[in-house]
Amino acid sequence: MHIYLAAIYTNGYRAGGNSGRYQNLTDNEKRLVDAVPHILESYHYVGKQKFVDAMREDKVRVFLDSGAFSAYTLKVGCRILRVHQTQSRYHTCRRRNRNGIRT
Repeated sequence: MHIYLAAIYTNGYRAGGNSGRYQNLTDNEKRLVDAVPHILESYHYVGKQKFVDAMREDKVRVFLDSGAFSAYTLKVGCRILRVHQTQSRYHTCRRRNRNGIRT
């Protein structure tokens, strides 16, 4: 069984992140974050290629969920056509980046 830490990239807790949160961590916290073996990211947030590029550069494999729960909890409006389009983009992203995504 693996325990995954969520939103490491999208919340800026990796070196080189845009938010600067990594720079605010203590040295011990940086060591812990750098050593996280199992990362979960939501497609709802990671749909931007910059996050995927950062993950590839770091040579990590990420469990990418569909983002449906994130969209639901944020009350993102969904119409059937839009849901289908998002699913299609999610599956395309998974196929395109399959060497770095765990399923």
